[in-house]
Amino acid sequence: MPPRSFKVGAAIRRLRVSQNMTQERLAFLAGIAPETVSRLERSQNEPSLEMLAKLAQALGVTIGELTRGGSGKSPSAEPLLRPGEAVVLAVLQDLDDQRLNEVVRGLQLLLGRRKGRPRPPQA
Repeated sequence: MPPRSFKVGAAIRRLRVSQNMTQERLAFLAGIAPETVSRLERSQNEPSLEMLAKLAQALGVTIGELTRGGSGKSPSAEPLLRPGEAVVLAVLQDLDDQRLNEVVRGLQLLLGRRKGRPRPPQA
């Protein structure tokens, strides 16, 4: 199976081209550098969740459609997210910025502990 970044990059390009949009226009609408769009489309970079949201909005699709390969109408399209990732993403999309930041901090603490890092002091 190709890496997820390959499928996301191909989806970004397919959606952009289908809308007769240049990389520069997509970059402008998403608030990112044109070079970033190019690297994403060539799967040289993996987009962050924040970048996926910006690109999806600029392309007029949902993050889910973008991560399913740019085809929201094809249920047979191979999903780019594992089922658990899709659930987490759906929950995160409904959070306001403050709650999202709290979740990110919590995950960073949790992941830090899993890697053998010491626990932060209790407040």
